[in-house]
Amino acid sequence: MSSWVAALTAGCALDPTSAAEHEDEAEHAVPGAPDDGAGELVASGDSQPFALHYVDVDADGAFDPPSLTIGNGHTVVWRFHDRYDSIVRIGSPAAACDPPAPYSDDPSVEFTGPMPVAPGGVFALNPSPDSDGLVMVDARLALDRNDPCGADEDRGQYFDFHLCARGEPGTTMMSTWEDPGITGVYLRLAWSDINPGAGVYDFSILDREVDRAVRHGKLYSLSIEAGRKGTPDWIFDTNAREPGSGNRLSPPIVRPNGGGGVPRLTFEDQGSHPDEPGDCGASMDLGAPFDDRYQDHYFGMLSAVADHLKARVDWYRALAYVKPSGANLFTAENRLPKECDPDCVCNPEVWANAGYRPRYLYEFYERQLAELAAAFPGKTMVYQLIQAGFPRINGAGGYVDADGQLTAGLAEIGGTEQTETILERSIDAWGLQFAVQHAGLQPKPTAICPGGDGCPQQLVVDAGAAGQITAFQTQNIHEIADLVALDSTLRNARDNSEATMIEIYEELLWQSQRRGGGVLDVAGSNQTLGEWDEALRERRAGRLPETDAGPIDHAHRFTNPGVNELTVYYVHGSKCDPDAPVYGQITVRP
Repeated sequence: MSSWVAALTAGCALDPTSAAEHEDEAEHAVPGAPDDGAGELVASGDSQPFALHYVDVDADGAFDPPSLTIGNGHTVVWRFHDRYDSIVRIGSPAAACDPPAPYSDDPSVEFTGPMPVAPGGVFALNPSPDSDGLVMVDARLALDRNDPCGADEDRGQYFDFHLCARGEPGTTMMSTWEDPGITGVYLRLAWSDINPGAGVYDFSILDREVDRAVRHGKLYSLSIEAGRKGTPDWIFDTNAREPGSGNRLSPPIVRPNGGGGVPRLTFEDQGSHPDEPGDCGASMDLGAPFDDRYQDHYFGMLSAVADHLKARVDWYRALAYVKPSGANLFTAENRLPKECDPDCVCNPEVWANAGYRPRYLYEFYERQLAELAAAFPGKTMVYQLIQAGFPRINGAGGYVDADGQLTAGLAEIGGTEQTETILERSIDAWGLQFAVQHAGLQPKPTAICPGGDGCPQQLVVDAGAAGQITAFQTQNIHEIADLVALDSTLRNARDNSEATMIEIYEELLWQSQRRGGGVLDVAGSNQTLGEWDEALRERRAGRLPETDAGPIDHAHRFTNPGVNELTVYYVHGSKCDPDAPVYGQITVRP
């Protein structure tokens, strides 16, 4: 393959002409045809539809040449200065930087790129929906130097600097967006925040975070959780009552009903970290994911989010992954309340009485993946699993009670069977558009993997060995508290899995920044976080080289079926200055 054909096929994501077709085109080119300095390689005359034009993207976001006139069927290759570069289609020069054109799923129109496909690298987690953002505080300037965070949680320390949980909820630290050692940020949002009422949407948090991602040349992933924190009250068909203290001064509180029609189911569950016996865990009101009205509400919200992001092609371009969710406990992980405690609530009994059957759960995910694929075209869907995350209810509605007895039917359902079935069906249906992730990656164990304690989750390992894109999220900051532990965790993923994307907590990224972005552990990998990010991206490029995971160039073949010249405009994805916009122009002859 010639070098210019290799450059073209490496960068072309939205107009994916095969390498074989380009080789055919190369055979028509005049041997040794020159690059004329304006970026044009001409094949046996400018009228031929096989010319290639180069545009260099400078460090300041300018283009060289700033304008081109090309023939119908000619291809333009933008050669980037670094991997954070992108070009974004705008409607006209008057539009300048803000706002760009809406995203178009017509490949003859949309030349914005590169459009990342399952990108590898390190992603930071933004604060969870119910958590305050993180703020760095200098203890020397605090009221109490010995307790600079005061009533706020202290999430990290580096000499006199402390990381205090006192920022605006859902806000990623600016230093995270500015960090050159990561590829992107995982945005965790709550359904109740985005969709607080029937037909009512609040995209303020999403807009702020996505805009910062774009302005800093970063990518972002997205999940919208239901569960205890995220299920909005308006979807239910009955009011909720919260008991008061039992006296007239503290009567029961009745939360209003929005008339959404979904039966309200009440659960109590401790999740993965049970406390002392008799502790019932957290109480929560959930809707059944298999309820048609629940699905209509949740999927309708996902569609509205997709439409909102696609209204700006730069926002949509930067979306790396979208995570199927909506069947949740405390986070966006795919799991439901499943403990049975006779002194509290037997959650499987509540589910079984509501009509839960495994086949209905499978249908929920089948419909959701189809909805996501239609609403977010070209985006990879990454399923965040809990291996034994669902109540053990068989096809007859029988469940395992508190005494370990099956209440109905002939066969118990295995603890991991539903998760395994969801993965198998999803991979069969969606192939490489479906990725598999587990949250809870630990430091590298001394045990031999697979199978040893601390080894990466086996369902993810198996999916990676079979050729799927896989990912991990580290254990939380209470478990992975320092950079040595982080380095060991990254080595665990590298040595014992095929994972290409790792999510880490923002506190660890801050620790790396305070130490100047240096080596995480000299006695471990002897690598910086930025070098880990690069290694993961290289691993991703090697696993699926035919798809665009963030190349150093981008190509698009332009066509003009009309009778008049067609002129299009574009800007740099993150370096366009609204006060002094620099834009590129391409005129395509008929």
